[in-house]
Formats: sequence, C-alpha cells, structure tokens
Amino acid sequence: MRALSVEQMRERDRQTIAEGVPGRILMDRAGYAVALAVKHVIERSGCFPGVLLVAGRGNNGGDAFSAARYLLIWGYDVAVRLAGVHTELKGDALFHYERMTEDGIVCLDCPVEVAWHSLSPMDEACGVVVDGLLGTGAQGAPHGVTAAAIDYINRLSEQVYVVSIDIPSGVNGNTGLAEGEAVRADATICLAAPKTGFLAEEAKAWLGTVDVVDIGIAVSREKDAPLEPELLCAQDVRGVFPRRDYNAHKGTYGHVLLIGGAPGYAGAVMMAGSAALSSGCGLVSILTPSGVADAVTVQLPPAMVKCGAVTEVGSLSLEAVRDLPLDRYSAILLGPGMTVHPDTRRIVELVTGRAECPVILDADALNVFAGELDALKHSKAPLILTPHPAELARLMGVTTGELLRERLALVREASVRSDAVVMLKGVGTLVAEPTGAVRLNLTGNPGMACGGSGDVLAGLLTGFVGRGTAPFYAAGCAAFIHGRAGDFAALEQTQYAMHAEDILTHLPSAMKSLCIR
Repeated sequence: MRALSVEQMRERDRQTIAEGVPGRILMDRAGYAVALAVKHVIERSGCFPGVLLVAGRGNNGGDAFSAARYLLIWGYDVAVRLAGVHTELKGDALFHYERMTEDGIVCLDCPVEVAWHSLSPMDEACGVVVDGLLGTGAQGAPHGVTAAAIDYINRLSEQVYVVSIDIPSGVNGNTGLAEGEAVRADATICLAAPKTGFLAEEAKAWLGTVDVVDIGIAVSREKDAPLEPELLCAQDVRGVFPRRDYNAHKGTYGHVLLIGGAPGYAGAVMMAGSAALSSGCGLVSILTPSGVADAVTVQLPPAMVKCGAVTEVGSLSLEAVRDLPLDRYSAILLGPGMTVHPDTRRIVELVTGRAECPVILDADALNVFAGELDALKHSKAPLILTPHPAELARLMGVTTGELLRERLALVREASVRSDAVVMLKGVGTLVAEPTGAVRLNLTGNPGMACGGSGDVLAGLLTGFVGRGTAPFYAAGCAAFIHGRAGDFAALEQTQYAMHAEDILTHLPSAMKSLCIR
C-alpha cells in the first residue's frame, strides 16, 4: 500500500466526511479496530486483562475513548487518563468522551506534569497500555503534560505491551523522526493508510509491528511517487490465498524442490521443508546428503526425500544434481545448510543455468558468490535472492555498516545488477525488483533474531512461488506472513523464549488471520 503524507491523509479524511460519513463514525471505527488489536494481545499473551488508555485532547484521544467502550463491553478492566482536562475536549472527541462516561467509565484528568511524574507503574493493574496522545498532525517536540505522559507510557512499557493509535506519539508522520520524547510502541494500529514517515529507517525504533486497518476512508494509489517503497499490509497480502478449485488435486498447486543440508546443518533444510509444506503447495521434494537424509525423512514424513552424492566433507556434490529432472519442478530452493564447499557453487550454476522455473537462492547458495553479484545475472532461471545484511554486503563488496546505512539504494542496485527479485531480510525487510519497485515489511519483532528463522522464510517463499505466485509478490507476502507468525509466537512464548520452530508452529494461525479457508 502506498504511504500518504499527513497532508494527503488529512485530505482523504476530509473528502470522506464530505461524502457523507460523519467524523464520529470514522472515530468509532478506529476505536473498534484498536480495541480488537488489544483484545488479540490479551488473548494470545495471557497477560492481565486490564487496559490503560492514555488520551490526548484531539482526535487520537477520541479514538481511545471509543476503544475504551468496546473493551468494557467485552469484559476487560478499563482505566482512562487524559493529558489535560475534559472541559478542553471538543467535536468528535467530546462526543466519544461523553458516550464513554455515560457507560460508566471514569476518565482521570491529569493536566499537569507532576501528576504524571508521581504515578508509579507498579500501581497499574493493566497488561496493555494504549497510546492515544498525539496523532499524525502533531508537529515538533512534545512538551509539558504531553511529554510527561509519553515518559510515563515508556516507563510502563518495561512491564506492559504498548499499542499506539495511528502513530506513536512524538513521531513525525511525514519524516518518521522523533524530535523529543516519543512512545516506543510494540504495535502501531495505523488508520486507513501508512504514513510516509513509516518508510524512514529511524521510524523502526518506535513503530513496533504495524497493522494498517480499514476504517472506510477511500485511499487511492498515489501516482506521483512511483519509486517510493510501498508498505506491505494485510489488504495487499490476502491475494496470495485465492479460493481453491473444488476439483483441485496435489498436482494443481505445484511441486517444489529444496536442495540443502549437510552433516551438522540438517536442521536448516528441515525448517525450510516444513515451511514449504505449510505454504499450500502440492508437493515438496528435498534433495539432501545421504548422511542426513534419514533424519530429514523422519522429521518430515509428507516430503519426498532424496539422497544425494556427497563431497569429502559430507555436503552435496555436483554429481547429486547432474541428472536431476529440473523440468518437473515449479520452484527450486538452493542454499539452506549447503556449506560453502566449491561444489555448492557448481550446483548453483548448474541449476540456475538449466532450470526454467523460479529459483530461490538463500544462505550458502549466496555466500559462494561473495563479491560476484553480477555473475548471477547470467542465470536462465528467474531468480529470487534472500540475503540478510551481512550476506548482501559480501555479495556487493561493501561493509555491513555501509549496507545498513544505504539499505534502500543498495537493495535496488542489487536487484538491477543481478536481474533478480532481492529480499533483504532484517528489521523492516525490503523486497526489490529490477524495475526499481520496493516493498517494505513492518511485521515481526526482535524475538525472530534466532537461528532457523531465515530458513522458515525461504521455505515459505518457495512454496508460494511453487504454486504459481509471481516472485515479487510472493516475496512480499512471505515476509509479511513470516513476521506475523513471529508476532503471534512472541505473544505466546515471549521474545526471549521463542525460536524458529515457534514461528513454524504459528504459520497456520498467521495465514488464518488473512483467509477463511
């Protein structure tokens, strides 16, 4: 979805109201969406079912008042604090404040800084705090009572989950910068469309995972900035799950081949294979060294596991793939656990030179081309590269620090130089295609920084491509769903205890959040 500036979003909002949708209705829809997000957090995490909503005097505060009513109806303990006095409220925010108080919810006015500084997080009976202080229209550094309220939310965040409405308070909607105090959110429930500030590298420190929700504001695609990155949203990703043909059979949805594994690295191809099995593709074959094939077979009974000839170190040799019938596969993944033995490069060159289906290169299938990114441009097969920052830096002959400072420019350059779709994994995964188009994913969390996470993503992507999804679109969908599965896992296991198998376990629920069948 194309990001909008604060001014463009304000105009869309104005147009919607002019067309007959009252602002109070839009505010109520926003409150409902925020309440649903809070409900999801409480149910998945099992945290204390109490919610503190911190409201400002503008429209964000009105969204918080509406959310409080829904949460009360659903049986949660609700407390509301206003950074100001209620007599200053007006318009739609006042309307929803009055509805909230009529339902018996008490809002505590906290109009001075000392009121916030004297509050102790230890005294709060809540598992979630909702940030409804400032909206996207706020400019400059917060000050006074608003800054004090932001500071209090951040103190609370050490022990509770923080949900921001539309944008974390204190972050500039156009630039993504925090000029003073800003809320560090765990999740941002973005209303109608992402804001241009979300695309800034600096914004990632504040946003948390981002969910864009439809509240009935018509958002057309902007044509004036075609090369600006688009933010991946649930609305964009649902298309990867079209309704299935009633007469479908296992051959309808593709046959993928995963090539990888070695002694000591069998887990990589197992994780990728398991994710591919959960992707909706029809058949999964795995070619792996004879020394690990039995373990893979036991771990993944639905997959067809083939033993391959090995090198002197036990990794796959060129002979293992020389006579493969590559034309029977709809997508091929190379790399997980292959090692950087010279035969790994020869295997990649043979497969990419003969296959006509899309080929995904991950991990060691990329590492064997360090400093030679342009060599991949000669592939016969359409390529998708899935490096993490250090791998892409090696491919391009730059330092990891240089790559991280210029992520957007360098992922575009890598896509052009390799003539491939390039998925740069990490915080704010970027997906680029040679046209210059880029998509940004903001699902996921720090708990996903664990071994095997990338293998799960590679397998999921391979399955999506294998059942016929276009590579650029498939890569964006895989990144979004992988991140959402990680978010679900973190809520249940915590970011500290979760590992890659938890991401695998939550792939089905992440998919179910996007499709009904």
